[in-house]
Amino acid sequence: MDHKITVNISKDPIQEVQDRYGTPGRLTFFRGKGGLEMVLLQTADGACAEVSFFGAQVLSWQPPSCTRSLLFVSKEAIFDRRRAIRGGIPVCWPQFSTYGALAQQHGYARNMSWELVHADGDHPEGPLVVFQLPTVTPAALAKMMGSSYANAIDGAASASAADVHGAGTAGAPSSSHQRDTGDAHHTESTAMSSKPMQTPSRLQTPIMTEQTTNGTDAIPAVEDNSGAQPRSARGAEGAVAPPPDTSAAARYAPASSAVPEGATETILPANAVPRSTSTIFETELQHAQVLMMVQLGAALGDLRLRMSVSNRAPNESETLEFTTALHSYLRVNSLTQVRVLGLSGCEYVDRMRPQGMIIDSEPVLMFRDHEVDRIYRRQPGSSNAIRIEHVNAQKGTVVVEASTDDFPEVVVWNPGPQKSHDLVDLDDREWMFMLCIEPAVVLEPVRLAQNERWCGHVRFTYLAGSSDIASAAKASGT
Repeated sequence: MDHKITVNISKDPIQEVQDRYGTPGRLTFFRGKGGLEMVLLQTADGACAEVSFFGAQVLSWQPPSCTRSLLFVSKEAIFDRRRAIRGGIPVCWPQFSTYGALAQQHGYARNMSWELVHADGDHPEGPLVVFQLPTVTPAALAKMMGSSYANAIDGAASASAADVHGAGTAGAPSSSHQRDTGDAHHTESTAMSSKPMQTPSRLQTPIMTEQTTNGTDAIPAVEDNSGAQPRSARGAEGAVAPPPDTSAAARYAPASSAVPEGATETILPANAVPRSTSTIFETELQHAQVLMMVQLGAALGDLRLRMSVSNRAPNESETLEFTTALHSYLRVNSLTQVRVLGLSGCEYVDRMRPQGMIIDSEPVLMFRDHEVDRIYRRQPGSSNAIRIEHVNAQKGTVVVEASTDDFPEVVVWNPGPQKSHDLVDLDDREWMFMLCIEPAVVLEPVRLAQNERWCGHVRFTYLAGSSDIASAAKASGT
């Protein structure tokens, strides 16, 4: 007797997400390099941006008048779920560099797959997505508190790799590079734990949005119903608590534990180092809710980011403390031609030459062929805008707007030729084509009491250069 065997092959979970939440011409969910889950945001005018679920990291942003992305991603970047991706806009949390209690540089947020909790391709302000950072177990956090963390999880990496591949994600082999992976505030490692974390998706019921103003633009925001109050007055917020989603779409991106990184940080003068975080740091992080919204403006094709951190601790005595940065890598045509305006008169720490705070008296910041690593402290009420001129052959300008209330510091970094050579995931010559301008909270940590919330808004806008304008006029016949 013949028997017909039926084999049920599950659909790729990211395809299920696309089927349910994709919006033609606005939101497209797909797999990118290394099998990473991605979302493409588009506007009617031709602007586009790509965001990886891994790290909730924007990897490209191309305004309508540009022919390529204005964000830099190294051609040597590694897409293996084992370390942060070199380029785009990594999210540094719960600490920037070594400004915190973790042994791991830049915290763990950029080394985890975040959960998609909201998507709106039809939003009148432009398509948007919102990601939530999964909670890390107390045991994992405890390991990250000391240098023994790297050794502790080495053995877990291979044992748990099958869990990641089992989710339908193409794995990448370990890098065989032997070059130094450390730099002044970027240090990568090859050891990790890939144990998946299951966090229910909350996409079934749309989360309510609000209009929040950061002094430059009204950005839709997404919050929970925890009752958290803003750290500074930003208007009323509310949310609808949706039911849990147990479908395949809710399981598409198992989160991995953070990647350990060695500490090679330049030692700063004592008066420039923030107070250390509390001894119950790992307990505090268990009650942190971290959200990241990415929106592509419908009118200008501007890139809007909104990061929200809430302290949902059950006890009044538990204060959440963190430092953070949105580590944006801008693509530039030639570093030595770039001009940065908006930092003149600010104090800064030069991490290459530790000597206390320095006042920048130059009207324009320009660059040569050596590493630059500075933390600028902006004065409250000063201009929110940093202008980066001559970023491309058309001499266009990128404007980075971040309120001093949200991000009091701006980090300026370029690895220079030597560091570029030393880094395993950066080509020797790529330092000439990138510049990091990073809105940050570094020198004094954010401290949130129970039910308090901190919000940070950043907006990236492109202003056409003379060549852009001439080309547009020629095309229109004017």
